[in-house]
Amino acid sequence: MLKFLRKYSKWLLIFFGVLLMIAFTAPQVITQLGQGFANPAVATLDGTEIRREDMLLAERQQALLRQRLPSQVMPALDPSNEGLHWLLLREEAERAGLVGVAGDGAMWIEDFAPQIARQQLELQLAQQIGPDLARQFAGQQWNSMAPADRQEMTDRIAGFLSTPPNNISEREYHEALSVARGVHRLTASYFESAPLSDTRARIDAALLQRSAMVEAIWVRGEDVAQVAGEPNEAQLREHFERFASTPLGGGEFGIGYTLPERLKIEYIKIDRPAIEAGITPDPLEVRKRYQAQVREREAADQEVQTFAEAREGIERTLRREIADDVLRSAQQAFVGVMGESTRALASEGPYKRLPDDFEQSRPSFESVAQQMVETVGITRFPEAQGGSVELPMPEVVRPDEWLWGSQLAELDGFGRAQISIGSARAPIAQVLFAVRELRPDMGSRLALQQGLPVTDVPATDAAGSVYFYTVLDVRPESQPDDLQEIRERLIADWKALEAYEQLRTLTDKTVRTAAERGLTAAGVSMLEGVGSTQEPPVPQMVRVSPSAVVETSGFQPQPVAALNAEAFRESAMDVFDGLDPLVDISQTPRTERTIGVAIPSTLTVAIGTIESISPLTIETYRRQADQLDMMLRLDELRDALPSGNPFSFDAMRQRLRVQIIGDGEESSTDIAADAPLEEG
Repeated sequence: MLKFLRKYSKWLLIFFGVLLMIAFTAPQVITQLGQGFANPAVATLDGTEIRREDMLLAERQQALLRQRLPSQVMPALDPSNEGLHWLLLREEAERAGLVGVAGDGAMWIEDFAPQIARQQLELQLAQQIGPDLARQFAGQQWNSMAPADRQEMTDRIAGFLSTPPNNISEREYHEALSVARGVHRLTASYFESAPLSDTRARIDAALLQRSAMVEAIWVRGEDVAQVAGEPNEAQLREHFERFASTPLGGGEFGIGYTLPERLKIEYIKIDRPAIEAGITPDPLEVRKRYQAQVREREAADQEVQTFAEAREGIERTLRREIADDVLRSAQQAFVGVMGESTRALASEGPYKRLPDDFEQSRPSFESVAQQMVETVGITRFPEAQGGSVELPMPEVVRPDEWLWGSQLAELDGFGRAQISIGSARAPIAQVLFAVRELRPDMGSRLALQQGLPVTDVPATDAAGSVYFYTVLDVRPESQPDDLQEIRERLIADWKALEAYEQLRTLTDKTVRTAAERGLTAAGVSMLEGVGSTQEPPVPQMVRVSPSAVVETSGFQPQPVAALNAEAFRESAMDVFDGLDPLVDISQTPRTERTIGVAIPSTLTVAIGTIESISPLTIETYRRQADQLDMMLRLDELRDALPSGNPFSFDAMRQRLRVQIIGDGEESSTDIAADAPLEEG
């Protein structure tokens, strides 16, 4: 034996040396491989991989900051790519050296806390005296407060914003605040870069902030569409060809028949309120919960409710918990049935290769709904009376028509539902358009494809109901396949346009009538002129500024869609410029302050009389100086650089050469043979 060892000692030394190297290096290789598969790359930035953990961290960070910080200090993020957009902003801020240490964010809060305190004071006043008066008097009340009271209010807000939410460490929160301040420095350094003198600021602000109160009537073409009669086929065809290449809602008249991207879908709804309504909690479980509640309250030296007082709340909690279990069981049934039908399908990256007859061969949503009912029926729910719950038959909805984004959002329940990916939430009406057939570059995070029911990312609405869904068919932006698809819209548009043209010819005559006899008489005259027998429009007061036409009532006045057009605003401002604010407006003849405007974009003819004007005062300018300064600087930038916001997601994606990993791209989970191994 010793002779053998001496003879082959060198070979044995080499052999055991190799074993020793393998023993030391294999765990590291296995660890790196495991990390690569568990944490794949989801995108590349300037050629550097962005891993899933990086994306989840960015999503978590921006969601945390958006929850705590006021909107005016947070950038607008792309709703479909909030996590990645935030990551790009953070990357540029770090490259520019604008992200400080953890305590930097806390000091930032002290800078804007007084502004937030003043805004809160304005909101409190708005609830008492309305928004217009609140804006007028908030500054006065703020300045009249004792300095100690102002400081106490500011300190309270700063303290709240500086304190991390529950389940978030102080270090993580303050690091996130520092990133937010760095991003704010990045964007502010751009948006505040436009030069603006004090004199120029006052002149531009006066033009921007002037407004007039206008009493107006308006009639839309669609309101009197019956006067146009019914179109024949030749007229419809001519009308379609005139607007066929115009995008829907675009062009001079807001008429177009190049339809946006659209889908055909189906979905199945598991109705949570209906489930809870059918649940009867087990009386013994209710009594057990009550006894536990009594023990907890006695231990905490709190007042103990009687069983009758506590019963309703306990039963409500139990219904909610049992409904959670029922929904979970129903979802597992859906995933199980659909998973069985797709298990044998070949994969194409994150997608499946569907056979031609897959839609006919896969289980229908109706059959899956029945399977869900049966599965819940045989599942035991110990906290429910009798240990069982009957699942109401899930509703299957399959609209016949093509739907674009706004129409999807209007679907009852489903249209307002959202999906969750990591910490981010997105409206289902937007998510569906990330289907591979329309967005092949959107990546594999959702892996949504035509014809394949989505099982792993259900949507949930505000009531807690759950939806599974399928994109059945897609169409890119295009003209309709058949005029029948939009026939009702064609007829309505033709009638509205014909009626508008008749109304437009009466504009000058109606203005004269309004100036001589008032707006009510003008409305009657206009309707009689086109042969309409409907009730005349009732005069309404609206506020007109260079940027908007809004209602004058309500806590938050809304734009008046029919009048909110440049032509109407400019006409009112032209009259404004000819009036002296120091002279009572009643001394100006109505003929000089009555306007009539045909608004083609809304097919509306509007008549209005300026009843009062509100120029920008020095007091208002001083009160809103910071906000006005920012608005004017942004306008200056838009004029000088009309290319758009350089911090939008699309602009940053192009500038930083971001590529979302999707079709034909694989994350690099393999370690090259010649790559050096990293320790740890």
